[in-house]
Amino acid sequence: MKIPPKNEGWTHGIFFELMHAVKEWGYKPSEFGLCDPDEDLLFMTAHDEVIAEMKNFEDYKAELKRREQEAKRKTKGKRHL
Repeated sequence: MKIPPKNEGWTHGIFFELMHAVKEWGYKPSEFGLCDPDEDLLFMTAHDEVIAEMKNFEDYKAELKRREQEAKRKTKGKRHL
């Protein structure tokens, strides 16, 4: 998996943004006309899955950064010996 450059952030469309706002406010997407009532569960679940994937990727990037910094510290310590 290729990690995007550090200055790149997540991009998303208006539908995702609206779904996120609706969820944060504690409503169902159908209450705002984003889908039919029988599709609420589908869209809410899909939104949560995407958020989880984004979080997992951010955690992965943070772990790589932590390891990189740790490796640099170890290299610095060896040079001074």
